[in-house]
Amino acid sequence: MPSIVQELWQLIVLRFCTGVFLGGMTPSIHVLIRRYAPNGMESRTFSYSHCALFLGGMVGSMGMGVVASYFGLPMIFIFSAVLLLINQTVARKIVADAAVLKE
Repeated sequence: MPSIVQELWQLIVLRFCTGVFLGGMTPSIHVLIRRYAPNGMESRTFSYSHCALFLGGMVGSMGMGVVASYFGLPMIFIFSAVLLLINQTVARKIVADAAVLKE
């Protein structure tokens, strides 16, 4: 399976785009937390969000290391894409349910 990235500069550009995406996504997540968190529990919810972010970074790195060692480096991208699609589906469901409960 050929890789999308053929040169080092392409990897650097894609990593930069990832950083821009995460930099834009984090404030959006904070807005959603503020909007849908129960009154008086906003700080606890922010705390859970930040803990999950760092825990995900640690567990994700270790998990993708295992994927790379068993299945090869190209499979990291496929596993990541599948996990992101699952996460998007679950997040949309949770936010939709929270919107119904908040109203």
